[in-house]
Amino acid sequence: MKQTDTSLRSNPTVDAAGQPPLRVLHLEDDVRDRELVGEVLSARFSCEFTYAQDEAEFTHALAQAHFDLILSDFTLPGYGGESALALAQKRQPEVPYLFVSGTIGEERAIDNLKNGATDHVLKNHLERLLPAVDRALREAREHSKRREAEEALREALDRKA
Repeated sequence: MKQTDTSLRSNPTVDAAGQPPLRVLHLEDDVRDRELVGEVLSARFSCEFTYAQDEAEFTHALAQAHFDLILSDFTLPGYGGESALALAQKRQPEVPYLFVSGTIGEERAIDNLKNGATDHVLKNHLERLLPAVDRALREAREHSKRREAEEALREALDRKA
């Protein structure tokens, strides 16, 4: 099994605004596509990428670290994006999952959204990636804040009881 390739795109501790880098797991077997996606994301974010190109590397990466964002091709040799999405939903369900693919039809894209994917961006329209990532990260933060508020309310009610 090949080890997961982790590459830092910029300062690994903080970005210019003092924020930690965005930890991205990218399931992609084409090195050029990895580079293109990395270039697009690095225009806005300080990123730390972990790359996986098959099921074993993806499974290993999910078990080893927590991510802020998961990007995935839809079609990989011997492993499909739908299976990867299902695994990510089990292991790190709170993490936004975006398909970045050139080989998916509208029906499959809709099915994947119903199954937990956050969004889908076509590789030939990478200009749509940054808005999709911005929205996905914003929604994940809002969901986390809601969950924390609900937990705090439950704890307060338990203390009163």
